Amino acid sequence: MDVEESKANDNGGTASNSNAVDTEKPSAEEQDPRTKTKRKYYIGNGISTKYRPNMEVKGPLKDGLIDDWDAYENIWNYAFNDYLRADTETHPILTTEAAWNIPALREKLTELAFEKFKVPAFLSVTRQSYQRRFAAGKHTSLIIDSGSQCSSVVPVYEGFALKQAIAKQTDNFGGDLVTGQILKQLERNYHYKPRGLFEIAGKSPVESMKTPNVQLCSNVDQSCITDSFRKETWNNIVQEYKESVCSASTIHFGLFNGGPELANEPQKPFEFPDGFNLSVGIERFRTPEVMFRPNELLEKYGGDTGSSDNNIVGKKNVNGEQQSSSQEQNSKDKQKLLGIHELTVASLSRTDIDLRPHLLGNVVLSGGNTAFPLFSERISAELINATPGSKVRLFSATSLSERKFMPWLGGSILSSLGTFHQMWISRQEYEEQGASVVGKKCH
Repeated sequence: MDVEESKANDNGGTASNSNAVDTEKPSAEEQDPRTKTKRKYYIGNGISTKYRPNMEVKGPLKDGLIDDWDAYENIWNYAFNDYLRADTETHPILTTEAAWNIPALREKLTELAFEKFKVPAFLSVTRQSYQRRFAAGKHTSLIIDSGSQCSSVVPVYEGFALKQAIAKQTDNFGGDLVTGQILKQLERNYHYKPRGLFEIAGKSPVESMKTPNVQLCSNVDQSCITDSFRKETWNNIVQEYKESVCSASTIHFGLFNGGPELANEPQKPFEFPDGFNLSVGIERFRTPEVMFRPNELLEKYGGDTGSSDNNIVGKKNVNGEQQSSSQEQNSKDKQKLLGIHELTVASLSRTDIDLRPHLLGNVVLSGGNTAFPLFSERISAELINATPGSKVRLFSATSLSERKFMPWLGGSILSSLGTFHQMWISRQEYEEQGASVVGKKCH
């Protein structure tokens, strides 16, 4: 979602000060009565590729939880009214949430649906892990999810998430961390920073790894490009690079020096929008390795680290022993990042020992960051090494879109069940009990 800010007394807003003509109507407009600041919201896929001076790009979530309610409400408004053209007063709404969501946010979301969007009689808020296991067809499963901002492992037994065993790492431990490593790698090895299409007026062919010969647009003021817009542009370019070039390694990468097995892998060519092109060899395996050996890679090449919170519900350590508050604080201070397979083992170690064979026999991969080639093979090998004697069976969708949108697919299956109507929260229940009813009916 893109947010453009301007003073209310400006003629035409910020966009009118640019030589570029912006004919696109904003999805929403708001004005802060205190600061007299006018905000225009542009919402939708691909919106961020269009240059608008001083425009910020932001999302409503932080670590999988709703952080900006104004932005979230505007996204719902756009989705229902502009995109789907659906009357929310005649349609029930089913939403997903992170397994570590808190009651206060669930109740606020319930209020938003009933009070603002006037849903007729129903609202249900269900865990994403619950819907992922529906999409995978597994009542008992160990769900490994890695998206752009965070990675988590949720054990599910007979349809119920085991809260005490949920493990997660946040603060961009996921696709954003891999993206950051790729940008650092390009700058470190080739002294190159990508340029967005909105900056490029023309380009000429150049040899591999040579400085691009590009003509810049005269109507783009570099001083009016915000950091968030620049970062979003880089993310979009690197996303294509990741999907085209990068791959997980099926062998331990050591101290990321590779080995003869990787050195013999064929190189893959890639060209950036400004004409810079290169053939990538062993480097295409190095950046996804941060998901398995984060501390070693970040220590050697630098980068922002996420935060490890692999015990978000209970206060027991990996061995199941009770921790005091001082011990908990000390362990937090010394906490290092866990690889995605180590995060899985940490979650597994907090489950009942009798359940572990069932969970390891039904490991489900979810999230776009798990879609690297050979990622499934690598994590399967790591889990086999970490749990000797156990049988590990991995289930992962072959389609990228299916893996990214597993909660949506699971939600469609869940809502089509004949008994699902019993789970809805009716308007009558909401009016009688208030928003707290969501904690009683949605587990």
